[in-house]
Amino acid sequence: MEKIESISILWSKRKENVDVLSKKLFYSLEYISKEFPEIYSNWYQKGKSLSEALKNKVAISTDNLKKILEVNVDKEFPNLGIRISLWNGIEEDDKQASFSATLGLYTDSENLKNSFVLDFPEQNCFKMEDLKPLITFIYSTFQGESLRINGIPCQIQSSDCDEREA
Repeated sequence: MEKIESISILWSKRKENVDVLSKKLFYSLEYISKEFPEIYSNWYQKGKSLSEALKNKVAISTDNLKKILEVNVDKEFPNLGIRISLWNGIEEDDKQASFSATLGLYTDSENLKNSFVLDFPEQNCFKMEDLKPLITFIYSTFQGESLRINGIPCQIQSSDCDEREA
């Protein structure tokens, strides 16, 4: 398999409240930070510019994540879920990494899914065996239904990816 640039965990409609989602996010981001501290020890909310974003450091706690999720709830269309996106704050392009998620989505559209996406820095050299515990943890935490590696569907049990399914 080529270099792993991203992992995406997807699941169908599931209405969940902000308290539950903030706990799942906390456990996931804490796990990622502990497993890959050189990449994910700091998190920032994205901004319109680099300097603006660097002013928005996020201390990873259930309370802080809950506040961010509450602000991001679409009041007009709550069934479209809550979106959150954070990045690691590293200024060099090849070392930047991020995470984004759509959570609590419960629309009937077959094309929209809940998701947790982790993007790795360009300079990474992770192999599937390096990431399998991370993938398993997040998949289990969010009760994922499908996995994509670099956008290609994979099986969580074997982590076999099939480009023909993409």
